[in-house]
Amino acid sequence: MADTLTARTPLRYLLPVTHGALTATDYAPECVTLIAPFKSYAGALDLPAPGTSTPHDGGLLAWTGHREWMLFDAPAPDLSGAALVDLTDGWVWLDLTGPGWAEALMRICPVDPDLLGNGATARSDVGHMAALLIGLPNGVRVGSLRSFAGSLADTVEEAMASIAAQATL
Repeated sequence: MADTLTARTPLRYLLPVTHGALTATDYAPECVTLIAPFKSYAGALDLPAPGTSTPHDGGLLAWTGHREWMLFDAPAPDLSGAALVDLTDGWVWLDLTGPGWAEALMRICPVDPDLLGNGATARSDVGHMAALLIGLPNGVRVGSLRSFAGSLADTVEEAMASIAAQATL
């Protein structure tokens, strides 16, 4: 009998978690490609403005910082004039959703949740970790470096539990 390998994310034993109406679930994109255009980039790909994202080739192309974009769930484009880096296994992602997600986020992140409409992006800190935030229709997607998986899940869950406990008062 042949052994088979199964891909698993670092959050596999930590999520999903629910507290009250809030839920944190693991988001595992099929692929993530960092796109960093060189100064000579001729614009073969229409890159979204800072703080925004756009659909691209069945996936999502999101601004992630100064002269950096990430492409989620779509094949890496064939670009000359840009560095392309596969970050699929380098980051972990979770979706924080449900009524009260904004209040939970405010406890752990200095970004105003009102600025995180669907598809909006922001670089910030979540707890003590550098993170990328992407607005969802009913919450926020939070990404950080893979090595912070446990801390990210714990930080988000603690904020969720606090909001749920406050709702019972």
